[in-house]
Amino acid sequence: MTPSSRKRARAEPSRRTRPAPKPKIAVIGPGRVGSAIARLLKERGFPIAAVAGGAPESVRKAVEFIGAGKAARSLAAAAHAGDVVFLTPPDRQIKPVCDAVAAAKGFRRGSVVFHCSGAHDASLLDSARACKARVAVLHPLQSFAGRDQALRRMKGAFFTFDGDEAAQPAAEQIVEALGGVLIPFRPKNRALYHAASCVLSNYLVALADLSVILMQLSGLPERDAARALLPLLRGTVENIDTLGLPHALTGPIARGDVETVQRHIEALRPLPREIRRLYSQLGLYTVRIAQRKGALKPHDALALARLLGETA
Repeated sequence: MTPSSRKRARAEPSRRTRPAPKPKIAVIGPGRVGSAIARLLKERGFPIAAVAGGAPESVRKAVEFIGAGKAARSLAAAAHAGDVVFLTPPDRQIKPVCDAVAAAKGFRRGSVVFHCSGAHDASLLDSARACKARVAVLHPLQSFAGRDQALRRMKGAFFTFDGDEAAQPAAEQIVEALGGVLIPFRPKNRALYHAASCVLSNYLVALADLSVILMQLSGLPERDAARALLPLLRGTVENIDTLGLPHALTGPIARGDVETVQRHIEALRPLPREIRRLYSQLGLYTVRIAQRKGALKPHDALALARLLGETA
């Protein structure tokens, strides 16, 4: 390297990108999701500025759980303290809380405001946008039955982002810190998007409950029914993960075993009509999945559809 080239190298600024500074986080409505996000971000070096919303005792417990931050004197004070504000009260309270904070001039110009509801778009935060805040939905596609569970399940979760483009860099930084995957996603139909989540998460619980009931009726003691079915449930999820859909489908409908399905229907006959109909309606849908898999012969598909259609 010549003397002149060494001088140029010293004069040129480093091209290495410096990590973005970590924004101060405020949480309003610190339930399962908001508290878990704040704690995980705190563990990754994000400053927690303030927590507010709900009864003083619940706020105190949330601050203890997060391990940082302080209970703000008001919702507006909490919002004003944060560069990024998570509005995570129950869904029905998101807009009223946002409007109240905006009316009290709590949102700072240029701050980022997220809600985490899958059922609603960013329009719930319009009053924050009117205060020149950047707003968006940041929804984790995961089921959280408690705060500790949320801590475990946040990592690896997919987060859908829908809102102001100016809020996306903050979303990317936060989701990366949480160990998640960000999907920039603007659903044409938010209700259908949320319904899809509920079908898998909530209705799977309903199906598990029905399966446990049928298992008990078959003679398995109640204390063993759920425990015995859990490995089957885990195996099914693993099949979906490794084989994908529709190839993860197994069982009598996938095999075209009309006789076994007929025996199921006979065994279900003494049970309430809603259970029989649910079995048959799910069976009809499963016939279509089996056809997509390509393993079901046309005459078996027709026989199963006819059999299940009689009780659907």
